[in-house]
Amino acid sequence: MKSPHFSVVTAIWLLICLPGGAWADKAAVDSATAEVEAEGEVLAKPDQAVIVFHLETEAPTAQEAAGANARLSDGFLKALKALLGPEESLRSVSYQVFPVYQQVERGQGPRKVQSQEVQGYRVRHAFEVKLKDLGRLGKILDAGVEQGAARVRGPYYEHSRMAELQQQAAAKALARARQLAEGLAQAEGLKVRRLKQVSTLALHRPPRPAAAEMRMLAAPAPETPVEVGEESIQARVRALFELAP
Repeated sequence: MKSPHFSVVTAIWLLICLPGGAWADKAAVDSATAEVEAEGEVLAKPDQAVIVFHLETEAPTAQEAAGANARLSDGFLKALKALLGPEESLRSVSYQVFPVYQQVERGQGPRKVQSQEVQGYRVRHAFEVKLKDLGRLGKILDAGVEQGAARVRGPYYEHSRMAELQQQAAAKALARARQLAEGLAQAEGLKVRRLKQVSTLALHRPPRPAAAEMRMLAAPAPETPVEVGEESIQARVRALFELAP
């Protein structure tokens, strides 16, 4: 009677352990995944531009410098506002008053002492112009300089459809990631079953420096020529795909 009991126990142990290996292999195949990274790119011309004009004045006193700057700024605002459309804007972004120093040497012989003394005051008023008609960039730049702008920064280009462009770039990146995953799966005799997880990082390549975008003619011209080029909007995707036989 003991021998049959031993055989039954042994058989149960074999049923549990032997198929277990096959089940483990199947589970390993079912849980096989491929994690890949890919990038997508969309090219688009910007449809907005920002220019910053700096108006500077200098005088012996801060009050005189501020008064001169106020008169200069008033003329600047009137001229620039007349050129802007209803959806374009002009605003002050900074106003600074600071002393201007000069180096002075006092004393005689070897005991001369150098020091810095206030020579006058400088006022700097910065205005930001947001333009939507990029065909008038040259005219706006010329008008700002004619109205006394001592420094000009920009143009800095923007996209009103940035969210849409980033989505398009991300979709291209995901399609590329699936292609990579399918290639890896095929190498192992598997197929892509489904997308399990995905994360994206939108990348906006900054515009080229303004000096590269503005081509100044050597000879006098009625308007400064400005060339607006395409920009690259990129997205990077990290995707996890589930594989199956």
